[in-house]
Amino acid sequence: MSAIASTPRTSRAAADAIEPRRPTLQKIVFGFIKSQRTFGATDEEMEAGTGLKHQTASPRRRELALMGAVYDSGRKRKTSSGCAATVWRANRGKLRDVPVQGFRVRKKIVWQGAEP
Repeated sequence: MSAIASTPRTSRAAADAIEPRRPTLQKIVFGFIKSQRTFGATDEEMEAGTGLKHQTASPRRRELALMGAVYDSGRKRKTSSGCAATVWRANRGKLRDVPVQGFRVRKKIVWQGAEP
């Protein structure tokens, strides 16, 4: 039984609705994380930078992680609520065919102070 087969109808409907846009959304998320180079990005930073909602961006980042396109850098940064969040980095050896030309960051992330 697939994971979607055991979920409520609303979850299944959401998964079905996003399916045609999933590859494009993955490219947007991957493009943002890749654009952050060695600094990486937390989910919150990724959401702010791409303008995607958490419910859309986080599953796409997880899919990319399962594909090996992004990875947990082993670092943490505080979110706006003060919680520690995983910093994700792009695996430059994966998804070479993901076009990121034309990708524009909607909101530049500016950090004050030293990175932890």
